Amino acid sequence: MHNTQGKLQAKNINYIWNKLCKQAGIEGKPPHSARHYIGRKLGLKLGASAVQKELNHKSAATSLQYINIKKEEIK
Repeated sequence: MHNTQGKLQAKNINYIWNKLCKQAGIEGKPPHSARHYIGRKLGLKLGASAVQKELNHKSAATSLQYINIKKEEIK
């Protein structure tokens, strides 16, 4: 299940993710969507610099995408 550096392999992450999504009744969400969700919550609460640090982005511009509020969300 782990590689030589002690990290989970992608196929195992996908397996666990899919199993949890099935239990929760969630469809069509890849594991990476959790990263976006966390980035979004951090960005709205603490700002882009917190997102940049937590998600290890090299560019602040990448982190800014997480706090872009859409018109539908304002309503």
